[in-house]
Amino acid sequence: MWNIVDFLVLILPTVIAVLSVLVSIKLTRNEEHKMWWGVIIALGVGTSALTWLSQSNARKAHASEVKDLHGKLEYMKGQLEQENATLTMVTGTDYGDSAEPRSVFQDHVRSHAQH
Repeated sequence: MWNIVDFLVLILPTVIAVLSVLVSIKLTRNEEHKMWWGVIIALGVGTSALTWLSQSNARKAHASEVKDLHGKLEYMKGQLEQENATLTMVTGTDYGDSAEPRSVFQDHVRSHAQH
C-alpha cells in the first residue's frame, strides 16, 4: 500500500500541472473550465493528504529502525565489554576505552607507588 501512496505523491503534482495547462488552454478558447478547476483543487488537497501520510509512515519506519539499531548496538557493546573482561583476566592487559593497552599489573604497581 505504501508503495502506491509514494508513487501517487510523486506523480500527482505532474498530473496537476498538466491539468492546469489544459485549463489555461480552455480559458483562451472560451471553453467551459470551472469543473476542471475543482478537479485541480481536489487533486491538490488529496496530494497534500497523501504526502502527509507518506511522510508520517516514513517517520514511523525510521524511528522503529533507529530503535532496533540502538538495541543491537547496546547488545554488541555488552558483548565487547564481556570479551574485554575475559581478555583482561587471561592476559593481564586491559584495553578499556583507550587505543593503548595497559597492563593491569602496571596499574597496580603505579597505584601503590603513589601512596
